[in-house]
Amino acid sequence: MRYTEHVNAPPIEADKATLGQDCVVCYVDRFAGNYLYLPFRKGKVRSIKREHKRVYYSVELLEHCTARSPSEFTKTIQRAVPSAPRLTDEPTNSNDGIYCVAGPDPTGMINVEDDSWSKSVDQIYQTKSFLTEAPALFLVTIGRNGSVPSGSAQGLKLIANTEYEISVYYRYPFERSDGCTRRVTLRMGTELNRELTVGSPSDRLQVPMTLPPLDFSAGAIVVGTHVESKGSGGGELQYSATVPFRTTAWQSNLLLFGLLFAISWCGEFLKVDWDLRSTQAWGNTFFEFLKFAIVVWAVFKYRGKLKLPGL
Repeated sequence: MRYTEHVNAPPIEADKATLGQDCVVCYVDRFAGNYLYLPFRKGKVRSIKREHKRVYYSVELLEHCTARSPSEFTKTIQRAVPSAPRLTDEPTNSNDGIYCVAGPDPTGMINVEDDSWSKSVDQIYQTKSFLTEAPALFLVTIGRNGSVPSGSAQGLKLIANTEYEISVYYRYPFERSDGCTRRVTLRMGTELNRELTVGSPSDRLQVPMTLPPLDFSAGAIVVGTHVESKGSGGGELQYSATVPFRTTAWQSNLLLFGLLFAISWCGEFLKVDWDLRSTQAWGNTFFEFLKFAIVVWAVFKYRGKLKLPGL
């Protein structure tokens, strides 16, 4: 979240109290006839940086949420916080208050449910800004056998050479004309390139993906939605988001090669009654391990490209 000092950012003395606190991310609708806050995501403030008159809040995003009553939610915040954003002389005036405020506990004013994402998107699509001039908003989940991968600031933790299932939940604006082409795209370098045409305003797409044996330890899956209008306006609206990930193939490889070496070592030193000073046993261990390591490396390196006899 980015703010501007002396415009919509809180003063520097508020940073210490805000850091590490729970928060609710809201969309502000200035054109609702009256000012309206639409909460859609819970979060936690992880860092605050001030650079060149800008203030950057890094927020860890948590559960999706919705307000039971956006109008009551807005009134409660504005009554409790005089500096909270509110309607000024006209809706187009963005200089309308501080955009990061310490307000009352929102627990009793918001819901966190299984369908909170759908409900929050529906509320946002009812606003003037998102009614017709917006591409599809979407939620992406990646799972394997009913479980979801763990993650960190560097991205999801995925296992190479493993099949995952990507689910894309999308919702288009209510008033979107039927005379247009809608598409959802999934891309990951040269390994994944899927383009799916969709015909309904909301649905779920499921795409199986096998993460190949990668030559790199990090990558990204790019998900995008596109709308090609055939009306008088023409053109294309699109929105995309990147899902970064890190693979753990190197950990599996280390374990595999370590196990190969241990088996070779045990086989050779068993022949010399476990004499650790036997240079011949150490040499034989190395060559036995090398033979297996070359075969294993070739299988992973050229899988799908090179046909090895007997494999």
